[in-house]
Amino acid sequence: MSEAEAEVVRRFWSRPSGDLTDVVDEDIDYRAIEGAPDDVGVMHGRDALIRYLADWEETFEGFSTDLEEATSLSDGRVLAVGVISGKARTSGVETELRVAVLYTVRDGRIVRGREYATREEAVAAAEGVE
Repeated sequence: MSEAEAEVVRRFWSRPSGDLTDVVDEDIDYRAIEGAPDDVGVMHGRDALIRYLADWEETFEGFSTDLEEATSLSDGRVLAVGVISGKARTSGVETELRVAVLYTVRDGRIVRGREYATREEAVAAAEGVE
């Protein structure tokens, strides 16, 4: 287990749709929570991920991310849990969403990410119980 992978994830969370070239592989494979309103299936490539994150920032005024946990697992995987929040621009509804993400980091860049509704679901996925 390497703390270096967890640090890559921390850097990613500190700038959701900014310049991600040093933390996200150009061929990343990423998926939002399966079945969630923002689930568009598997996203391939850094540009697709940047569009996905930018959509969140455009949808919510005061959009912010707060990483609560980044735990290095095995094989370059990192379990992250954080809170995404903001005020919906159209409805004015304050939103706070806790999400767990299982990342795979190789050569200092995130190459895969899968979002889960709970930490427990992410842990089960990490253990191969999906």
